[in-house]
Amino acid sequence: MIMLNKKAAAQAESADVRNDLLHEVADTALARAAARGDRLAWRELMHRYDAPMRYHMRSVLRKADHDITEEDLHDLMGTFYLRLVRNRYKRLRQFDPKRTSFRRWLRMIARQTVINFLSKAGRSVTVDLDANPDIEPGRGGLWIFAEREA
Repeated sequence: MIMLNKKAAAQAESADVRNDLLHEVADTALARAAARGDRLAWRELMHRYDAPMRYHMRSVLRKADHDITEEDLHDLMGTFYLRLVRNRYKRLRQFDPKRTSFRRWLRMIARQTVINFLSKAGRSVTVDLDANPDIEPGRGGLWIFAEREA
């Protein structure tokens, strides 16, 4: 890599050091930092969880016997991320590590994103009344799961 000057070299070096340190930071700390507007923490969370959430969304869609294009999956991921950052990171600020792991919490939001997509596509859904009310507090704890169409 060619550096234009010493200042640029120092900035690049400090960014590399910061990136290396981020790999050691716990998800909870990253989530809190991202919720405060730390863009580097947000990018690290996206880096850590983009592939696992894509895989999870595809899995939920397969269980619902729904074929999806890469473009649709890309749109779903955008919706998923918007759910986390909308209203000044409100959803991200609601994460409580005492109730569940960050990964599981993200998986539940990703699943709900897919279920909303399936509902809009006219797929049948059922309601699970035993769901965790902390995941969707504004919805009274009702969790909607897509079921396979017969």
